[in-house]
Amino acid sequence: MHGIEVSVRLGFMLADGASPVQAPNLYQKPVSVGDILRGTESPYGLEPLGLVVSAGYRLLPWLSVGAFFSYASFQANDGTDAGDYLDKVGGNTSQLQRQLWTLGAYGRYYFTQFHRRLQPWVELGLGYSDDNANYVRLGPQGGQGPEQESYNLEEKGIVARLTAGLDWRLAPVFALGPWVSYEREVPLTACVEVDIAQPPAPIVNPDQSIPNTCGGSTIQANGYGVVAGGLFLKLTIDPWPR
Repeated sequence: MHGIEVSVRLGFMLADGASPVQAPNLYQKPVSVGDILRGTESPYGLEPLGLVVSAGYRLLPWLSVGAFFSYASFQANDGTDAGDYLDKVGGNTSQLQRQLWTLGAYGRYYFTQFHRRLQPWVELGLGYSDDNANYVRLGPQGGQGPEQESYNLEEKGIVARLTAGLDWRLAPVFALGPWVSYEREVPLTACVEVDIAQPPAPIVNPDQSIPNTCGGSTIQANGYGVVAGGLFLKLTIDPWPR
């Protein structure tokens, strides 16, 4: 119960359905940003096979420390990936994709006093998160006619994670078992980038220009939670056996 620990966790991840980046007033009227940025649509669903990889060192039978990396790509609901979603204000949304990755450090406490082969544990992690979404919107622009807009939304923040699991030690170096976690993403900054393909006419009114902006009063960066759970595999190798 000493040595280098490498763990791979697979399982579901479920975050809040609404976009963490919202900007209902990004454009001045009559230009519309669409329902995702307005916060009136919750297009994100389950990630059925999220990934968490951790590597560290078990200093004592009851304590290990190390680093973790996680990745999730959430499903798109309501036809926002296929172009079937029609905004309430006109236009449609398609090709929606969202990825979330985190990187940080953890401390893990093992309850070794109960059983040699069944060892519950709890883990606290703290790190950095990057949430990125992109989609294409086709709709009216300033009453001039349809045009295609490509949106990229990004939120960077701090992640705090609490995880619990149960080691079933099949061998001194090998364990597997279930895990569940809850993490909270606390935003630091958010950005919106918009690219227009084939605008219908030159934009002569500065109020209808397309801003690419990070922060500011027009951008709302919202915190959210992620619930996850599944199964893990873990190797413990002691390079300096006692």
